[in-house]
Amino acid sequence: MNFITSIKEYTSIRKHPWISAVIGIVITVQIVELILLIRKHNFFTPGFLQPYSIESLQDRFLFFSASIYGDLFLYGTAALVCFFITSLLKRKHQITAYHFFFSVTTISLTVLLAKYKALSYMSDTINFAIIKNIAGGSLLSALTYVADEAVIIVFLLSIAFIVHWIGYKWLKKHLSREALTEQKNETFLLRHIILFFTIALAGLVFITVIVQQHNNVRYFVIKKNSYTLLTSTLDSATDFDRDGYGYFSFPADQAMFNPRIYPAAVDIPNNNIDEDMLLGDFQLPNKVYSLDYSGVTSDFDYVFFIIIESGREEMLTKKVNNLIVAPNIQKLSEAGTIFPNTYSHTGFTVTSLKAIFNGEFIPKHNQRSLFEILKESGYEINIFSGQASSFGDISKDTKMKETANHLFDAVTNIDDRVYASTALGSLRLSEETVITGVTSHLTKARPTNKHFYYINLQAAHFPYHYPGMKNFLEVPPIPRNKISISNQEWVENSYWNAIASADNAIGELITHLKNLNIFDNSLIIITADHGESLFDDGTLGHGHKINDAQLKIPLITNVKSSIITDPIGQTDMREVLLDLINRDNNMTLTKNKLTYREAVFHYLGNISEPVQISHTYSDDRIIFDFRTQKIMIESSGQWKQINTIAKHTQHSKMFDELIYEWEYLNYQQSISQGE
Repeated sequence: MNFITSIKEYTSIRKHPWISAVIGIVITVQIVELILLIRKHNFFTPGFLQPYSIESLQDRFLFFSASIYGDLFLYGTAALVCFFITSLLKRKHQITAYHFFFSVTTISLTVLLAKYKALSYMSDTINFAIIKNIAGGSLLSALTYVADEAVIIVFLLSIAFIVHWIGYKWLKKHLSREALTEQKNETFLLRHIILFFTIALAGLVFITVIVQQHNNVRYFVIKKNSYTLLTSTLDSATDFDRDGYGYFSFPADQAMFNPRIYPAAVDIPNNNIDEDMLLGDFQLPNKVYSLDYSGVTSDFDYVFFIIIESGREEMLTKKVNNLIVAPNIQKLSEAGTIFPNTYSHTGFTVTSLKAIFNGEFIPKHNQRSLFEILKESGYEINIFSGQASSFGDISKDTKMKETANHLFDAVTNIDDRVYASTALGSLRLSEETVITGVTSHLTKARPTNKHFYYINLQAAHFPYHYPGMKNFLEVPPIPRNKISISNQEWVENSYWNAIASADNAIGELITHLKNLNIFDNSLIIITADHGESLFDDGTLGHGHKINDAQLKIPLITNVKSSIITDPIGQTDMREVLLDLINRDNNMTLTKNKLTYREAVFHYLGNISEPVQISHTYSDDRIIFDFRTQKIMIESSGQWKQINTIAKHTQHSKMFDELIYEWEYLNYQQSISQGE
């Protein structure tokens, strides 16, 4: 019996269980995945801020061809392997094919639903690097954030297992004894399977090459799980120089046999080689500068540096139910100074805090953290954090732990945590616990000493509520399982109530300072680690989208100072704080640092492998997407090819500056990691 005859013989589900299983899987996955894709991306019609759409009949035909062929190839290959093994072991094909169909369908749908559940909160820039950054560099910590969703998935899988078992019993009962015991005298010979696989593989390569030439189709079909897995395999197979990029990546590796040249490679300056394939060989800029901190004096007896988790910039003016969300912060800002254009570089807690305290993106041997400078200036360092200060190595990399005279955080007071979990990324203390710790320490503090207090308030951390949080805005907290875009207003109100809780804690601190008669000689600075999308941009959370909702943050102080309207990044905050401590109304350190640039740099992912990078100017923002090789000037609201901005001098200059800063940081990081 030859290969073709074998195929023709299987003309029913009973006689053709494997073909039936593959077709059933493909149809099921295609329908579910297409519904989820359209719901998330609506890619058949142009969308606002969407880089591509699939509108022509030709492109739609190509999309469906690649989508269906990818599923057929992946599941068909798996079925061929299982068929061959089943034949060798002389097992019953109908039963094995049934197990194959149910197992593969369940796994595929579970992965799909989990993926699009995450995408219902986040933008499609999300990847493992971003997930790890959100969770402080640990995928294990990231899993603790989705514990509730994991329970639901386990429940659904349990139901699927029960249905599978019932179906298996029914199948055994209703199949004829002949069907159950029949063993084929002939099986697919290995050479026939290899021949079929080779032909199918050639077809996959052919259709993938065509898709690569249609950017809009590629952009969306790569969101298919099967297509992504297959093209990643093809790309790895053509990665001859083992630099992580092959022919099927985008952009493709233009030097297939040179491991130094590939997309996002470290571009070694002044060597006449364009390693990252962007704007020619990188020329090292004259960006070396040194700021003098020797003149910093401890003019304030007490300095309180308060960082609010996930604090959006508009907290200063926000009202809910005609109630001011942050009256205490608002009052402080009115009496002091607001720095109106302040930004997080990444939208991640760990990288943001390190940028704030170190004043740099890349750790250097000779860098001096804010804690070290203040310690040398005569301040005692007191840490009061609602999270674990060791989360993501924050305390180690910023010299926080090394310099601290007093450390009070979610680890040292683990019994006071607001959640049951003891995972490092899940540890939280209430604002009341943190502020009580601060006020207790203040009461005992020696007035002859100078004191610096770093206070971290975690109230606005997802899911924006914990047992015992007070209702300040007359809104009930949203249960975690109700958090969705359909409940956007409820989500927003719960978030703002959490901000109100943090503000109330700050109010209690201010009252205590006044009771101790030390408020007038206290410097208070309030900011946030990053912002938070609340479905107002279609997503929830932070660290996965470059926009004001996730990146623009408050920066206010209770003292009068010259207002800096230029964009300020978190790497500038060390200098801002030192100028304020030094009562330098001219903000000399800050302005000296800002002379080296016009914009604040942002990135999603890692500096070495970013998904997007961006520069925020005082009047605009430019974003470059490494996945599409497209640029957006935010004021235009359109994604454009790189070559289309060449005629626009200002936009071309903005793009050059963005790429040069990223290349500089990527190069500096490679040097730092090589030390």
